[in-house]
Amino acid sequence: MKFSKLKKILLTLLAAVICAFFITDTLRAKIFGAEPLFCIKAIEFDDGFSAEYFGAGYKIKKDHDITDGSEEYFVTLWLLPDSISL
Repeated sequence: MKFSKLKKILLTLLAAVICAFFITDTLRAKIFGAEPLFCIKAIEFDDGFSAEYFGAGYKIKKDHDITDGSEEYFVTLWLLPDSISL
């Protein structure tokens, strides 16, 4: 019985940490335009600026437009296509 309660507490704590990572990375990317903290840079595209980052169940794509120099971040889950952004 005791192990069951401990397991529930640990899973809840793990879920809270993953949610905090997701919220932090999403706010940094979408609102502040900064690179995510809790993701791994997995792919860097040929233009030298665009990249794709992977976090715990989510991914963030940094899209750099070379014509006007603007950067835009797209946040989505691993299993969703890039066209669906959160």
